[in-house]
Amino acid sequence: MANKQSPFQNVRVVFQPGNPKLKKRLIALILASMLALGALAFVHHRIQVRTQALLDEAAALEQENADLQEDIEALGSAQSIQEIAKESLGLVDPDTVIIKPNS
Repeated sequence: MANKQSPFQNVRVVFQPGNPKLKKRLIALILASMLALGALAFVHHRIQVRTQALLDEAAALEQENADLQEDIEALGSAQSIQEIAKESLGLVDPDTVIIKPNS
């Protein structure tokens, strides 16, 4: 088998010193990007916390709404109307006899 030379054998890589202004700008850009990512992470976290708080509040309001709905349904019955009339208005059933002892 013939010994072939690699086509990259004669290639030389030479590193030249870069422009100092370009390096400073690149570093400034990287730092600004890191700060922006940090700010975005902070905002994202605050949004998640606020979203969870609103979800908890919504769940509590749904429970309160269900309780109020039960109260509304209970208020429609004759027994609850009689209880409200007795407790709040001091009314009694027409068939009830009230006896007041002499003071």
